[in-house]
This record gives sequence, C-alpha cells and structure tokens, in this order.
Amino acid sequence: MAHRKIAGLIVLALLMVHAFALSEAPKLLFTPEIQESLLTPAPVLATADEAEESTETHGMSQAELDSILMQDVFDPILKGERILIRGAEGEDVYLVQVRLSELGYDVGDLDGVYGRKTVRAIERFQAKNGLEKVDGKTGMVTLAMLYSTDALSVPSPTPTASPTPSPTPTPTPTPIPTPAPSRTPRVQNAPIALSVSRIRINGRETSLMLGHLDGLTYYPLGGVLGYLLYEEHVEAGAWEFTRADGAEITLMSMQTEGQALDLMGSRNGYLFLPDGSKVYIWDGEIYGSQELLNQLGFLVLDSDPPEVLETEEDEAGK
Repeated sequence: MAHRKIAGLIVLALLMVHAFALSEAPKLLFTPEIQESLLTPAPVLATADEAEESTETHGMSQAELDSILMQDVFDPILKGERILIRGAEGEDVYLVQVRLSELGYDVGDLDGVYGRKTVRAIERFQAKNGLEKVDGKTGMVTLAMLYSTDALSVPSPTPTASPTPSPTPTPTPTPIPTPAPSRTPRVQNAPIALSVSRIRINGRETSLMLGHLDGLTYYPLGGVLGYLLYEEHVEAGAWEFTRADGAEITLMSMQTEGQALDLMGSRNGYLFLPDGSKVYIWDGEIYGSQELLNQLGFLVLDSDPPEVLETEEDEAGK
C-alpha cells in the first residue's frame, strides 16, 4: 500500500508540473495576412531571357535607353553651350563620327577627335541635307538633322565585276646600261631634274628631293611644310596644308603631272596667283620656286645647303 501511495503522488506531481508549464508558455497569434504569407510559395527567380523580355515588354527598350544616354552626352550642344569644331575631343565627337559612318560619310578613324576628315564629312552631310550653313561645324541644327530619320546617307557604289585578263607572254627584258653618275641625276620621266640634297629647315638639316632647272632650285612644298608642322592632304589636283594653329595654304591645279600653268593658291583665306613663278608636279609632290615660297610667307636663304627659315608670322612673333 505504501508503494502505491508513493507512485500516486509522483504521477500527481508530474501532472501538476505539466499543467504549470502549459499555463506559462507564450501564445503565438497569427493574423490572416501572416498565415497567407507563410502559405504562399517563395517566388522563382527569372532567367536571363525572361528578364530581358520583361524589360522590353513592361519597361523601356534598349534603343530608348541609348537615346537617354546620348541625350546626356549631347546636352551641352542641344542647349547651345557647345559647338563641335576642328580640334574638339570627347564622347560626343565619337558618337557623331559613328553616326556619320553609319550614313556612309568617310570620317577616317573613329577616335573621338574632330579632325579634318570629320569636318569634311560634316560639310558633305550639311550640303546633301540642304542645311543653311555648310561650315563643317556640329551645332544643335546639324546634330538634330544627323539623328533625324530624314537624314540622307551617301549611297555605296555598286561594285562592277572586273573581266579576267587573258595571260600574255612575258617579254625578255632588255638590259639597260647604267648611266654615269651626275651631280643632279634625272628621275625617269620627271619634268625637271631631281636630286636628293641637304637642306636646313628651322636650323635642322635634312635630306629632301629638290628640283633643278635653268639654274633655279625648286623646293618640294610637302617636304618643306611637313617640317614646319603642316599636315598635308592631296586630292584631285589640290594640295592643302594645315597647321595646328589653323594656318592654311591651298594650291590648286587641273594638272596632276608635269608643269602646272594654271595654278591658283590661297594663304589663310587670301587668294593669289604665282605671277609667273613656275610650278612642277611630280609623283604626288608639288615643286615651287623660291619666289613661290616667298609668296606663301616663307623666307629662303641662298646658302649651301639652301636654308628655309620660319614663316613670316613665326618670325614676327619672336
């Protein structure tokens, strides 16, 4: 009987402890919103293709995003605070070059530098699209037309098939006797005697091909002006020399080889004629006399070797 009484007391104590624990445990309350969130499955992450489709369907397209980005780049131009001229650099210049290239205009390298080719491409674009100003500069009017759907492009030439030439027998070459060396060896078919000579330009001595005729020396303008930091461009009988500071020299002739009798020239916007000064054109170079160099603003000293001094502007600026 004693054992049963003890066992009964132990069971009673365990029941009391259990009842006390239940009364002290915190009660968890779940609102309907919390219950719904717990029962809702976790969202599945979209794949890359689905994300891209969602952007195109519900958001802005890539073209619209690009348009906003370009708007930021071109904002100073559209506000009239910036005009792209020769020598300008930047991302806006690069985008203009890309757009011109897309329309078929030759801008040379896409380097973000507003150089001579970019200026000429803009001039051709302005002329072809009927803009009031054809000045090679990109302002708000030119920029708006450039990115307009009405912008006219340059048609690409249709290539023509070249006929396959029939093979011809190769004749046996006839040995040509070696001529005796002379002081001024004549280049074959050249209109004047040409020889490599030493010449000093701004105190630096170099070798250039000079022309000689009737006791006069003819200087290669491309070679001489290259040492005076002029950039040369030759196209369709016109030689253009442009210096970094904007000084320009242009010589034009309808002839590409031989003696140029109809030469015209301009120096910093002022036209002039050689006035009897003979000019010879050979192998892409134009040879002018000392008189012509003087008209172009260069001082030439008769010395041995001949010396071409700085331009008159440079000399006056010292």
